[in-house]
Amino acid sequence: MSSDATPGTRERILDAVLASLADGREDALNMAAVARRAGVSRQAVYLHFPNRATLGVEAARWLDEREDVRKWSAPVVSATTPEETLDAYADFLGAYNPRIVAVARMAYRLRALPELEDAWQDRLRARRDGARAVASRVADAGRLRAPFTPHTAGDLIAAIGSMLVWDELVQDLGWSTKRYVQHLKATFRATLLT
Repeated sequence: MSSDATPGTRERILDAVLASLADGREDALNMAAVARRAGVSRQAVYLHFPNRATLGVEAARWLDEREDVRKWSAPVVSATTPEETLDAYADFLGAYNPRIVAVARMAYRLRALPELEDAWQDRLRARRDGARAVASRVADAGRLRAPFTPHTAGDLIAAIGSMLVWDELVQDLGWSTKRYVQHLKATFRATLLT
């Protein structure tokens, strides 16, 4: 068995992509550069990922898996009231966004590459799905303000809680995480709850 087929090769390749994005490397999805950084052959990269688009999407998903997004979002799932649910989602965003900002920032910058646009859109869909689930819980409790639907409220939650808004407020404008979370909670409650 060649070293390219050993367990962990896939993860080493994905980690190489994420490290390249975090380092600001524009060749983050170049198969030869990825192979070099992962310490595998180009053939191994192609064995696991048939093209750059697949590699980009899988690297973005791997980031959430590696950072254990389910652990960070568990308080949202266990919340029992609409207020607790919205607050827990704001807490999640305040804790999780800093963990992925370096990769997300570079991926956003390189969105002109179709394979990174695919990855960006895949993660945006995942965020919107999570935000819509939060909004559905608020609606199911009979507390969602008109004219919102779970769909439109979820879209708004995802937009307000987006990495781009977090990056501008915390990184560019110098807000503390505490301030960001506090204002996000107030915005969610004032905008969405009856």
